[in-house]
Amino acid sequence: MKLNPKILLICAALLLLNFNSSAKALPNHQNHLVYTDDKDAIQSVVMKFLTALHDFNFEEAKKYTLPDNKEFFEMMEHFSKDPNAKQNPIPTIKDVQIEGNKASVTLSSPPMMKLEKENGQWKIDVRMKPLPKEN
Repeated sequence: MKLNPKILLICAALLLLNFNSSAKALPNHQNHLVYTDDKDAIQSVVMKFLTALHDFNFEEAKKYTLPDNKEFFEMMEHFSKDPNAKQNPIPTIKDVQIEGNKASVTLSSPPMMKLEKENGQWKIDVRMKPLPKEN
């Protein structure tokens, strides 16, 4: 089965939809303190991940994701072998929102990325979620 590279790129982008230790703390709406170092850590993880994906270095990209990532990287490896695949520029980070051990990052081009703090490290959630069943 031949997959359309545009559809694969859109799927990869949709999958990505779904940074705390400094002297300067900022309050958020839930009365938690969010520190600027966490934001810096999240930005670093996201940029390393996006750069590795851009370079088709999936082993490196896996270091920055939650463990349940097999389906995402299988799809990305398939996409990278398509001779018509086009690499877009690496997006920039526009905003970082942190709520406890979860964060979301808004990029210059869609989608938004979700992260979770696991064992003290921020990891990107690329887990594929099943589509809702129609009634």
